[in-house]
Amino acid sequence: MIENWNKPTPAQSAFAEPLFNRVGKPIRPSPVKTATSTQLPYAGVATSVRPLPGKEGLSENLAGLKVATLAGGVGGAKMIQGIVNAIESSNVTAIVNTGDDTVLHGLCISPDLDTVTYTLAGIIDREKGWGLTDESWTVMDTLAEFNGETWFRLGDKDIALHMFRTDMLNRGATLSEITSTLCNHFGITAHILPMSDKPVSTMLTLMDSEEEIGFQEYFVKLSHAVPVSRIRYSGAEASVAAPGVIEALTSADVIVICPSNPFLSILPILSVPDISTLLPSPFYGTDSGQIYSPNAGSLIEESTPTNQHHINPAIRAKTVAVSPVIAGKALRGPADRLLGEMGLEPTAVGVARIYKDIASVFIIDSQDIKLKEEIEAMGMTCLVANTIMEGIESSRNLAIETIRAAIQAKSSTIHYNE
Repeated sequence: MIENWNKPTPAQSAFAEPLFNRVGKPIRPSPVKTATSTQLPYAGVATSVRPLPGKEGLSENLAGLKVATLAGGVGGAKMIQGIVNAIESSNVTAIVNTGDDTVLHGLCISPDLDTVTYTLAGIIDREKGWGLTDESWTVMDTLAEFNGETWFRLGDKDIALHMFRTDMLNRGATLSEITSTLCNHFGITAHILPMSDKPVSTMLTLMDSEEEIGFQEYFVKLSHAVPVSRIRYSGAEASVAAPGVIEALTSADVIVICPSNPFLSILPILSVPDISTLLPSPFYGTDSGQIYSPNAGSLIEESTPTNQHHINPAIRAKTVAVSPVIAGKALRGPADRLLGEMGLEPTAVGVARIYKDIASVFIIDSQDIKLKEEIEAMGMTCLVANTIMEGIESSRNLAIETIRAAIQAKSSTIHYNE
């Protein structure tokens, strides 16, 4: 909470390691000064986007459920907004990918955390799906005059938030603590948690040059237009789940894997070892991090990668995944192409293969109804729905169907093919 910054936490007292240890040497924090909500823009604006009046789409029992989500990117943020508008927002925990976190211009940037935060605060630029509404670009435009690096566009108000985060990290605050402070500032009553307070970086090997590059260079600078041969989650082996993550997963009535890119948003979360004990994923563990490659992909059905087959039936029974691929195409980003490059079908079926060990229910769009039988042959219950979220109401409707499907699956005996 922002008013408590003057009282160091145990992590601050121990001079916790900054999230981005790539920026020089760790800095021992100076005493954290008291801050007030007026020091950040948009204080309290989230009141305009709190749950819609009434929850007629759900029974009282369902409306009081605890829901944990795994998410990243625009699709994940929209899904979380739908859930927050369907049930009590304080019962929602969003566990957010930080594998695409980066440092630019000396600033610590957490794009997925910010997209979820801005969306729930009602200040997201809906046209772009990222950044702030009514943003200005004076800093970037001026930097361009100096021929500076401007391929990663940052708005002026967005920069202010990154400055705040960077300063707090350098003072010894953790990413979790800073995210909580920002939620409090923006009036968000749902819980937004980074997957880990330790750095985990999504690295991609280019198919043509065999060069390994970071996520933002691939996704933004190269416009994700280059083929990839391997994906590595650097630092995953040494990471631990952020405070509250494991508790949220174990205590949730329903776990929702949002329609985010499996390789760039969800698998980085599952690469964190203590998360993967609950939600196993198809990785090879190495000294340089968790790896997903076409070789590993081909062994999903045939062998035992690092965390494979340590299936948690209780967790799987309450987990539902929503496909981000519709009719063989991703609505945003390269999910469909990455599926093919990683040796899987570039359809909802390929996504289902990734999640079949961790989710008992898989939701596909009505355009993919012909894939239902093939997905159910993997041992998952397959629900067909309208998964395109064009606005708050459609995301809320999808959230209601998703929660209902998970609850019904929990109360049924589902045949599971290992």
